[in-house]
Amino acid sequence: MIIVLCDSLDLFDRISNRAEVFSELEAVTIFSPLMRSINYCHRLGIAHRNIKSDNVLFNSIGELKLVDFGSAKWFAMSDAGTMTGLWRQRFCSVESITRRLICGVPERLENVCLC
Repeated sequence: MIIVLCDSLDLFDRISNRAEVFSELEAVTIFSPLMRSINYCHRLGIAHRNIKSDNVLFNSIGELKLVDFGSAKWFAMSDAGTMTGLWRQRFCSVESITRRLICGVPERLENVCLC
């Protein structure tokens, strides 16, 4: 196993340590590789499900690394191009279903439990 050393601040620390907001150029240099990472995962059939600033790391040359796939799930793509889950709904709690109905789900999934 090869592990990349990410000895720079994570995105949470980069945001917390700033007095001002990111410039448009700074935001694009973070957001674009993050979207490419998520797109790559989705093309492989993986939904990360825990994307937050703590899980966005940077190596010593500033390359973005998306980490912590502990909540990730595999999905399949339907003929219509939407994500279809490969796991069972019966493991969902009532609270997680209610929370999703109130807050919404960031990914469009059909017949899938996101708990």
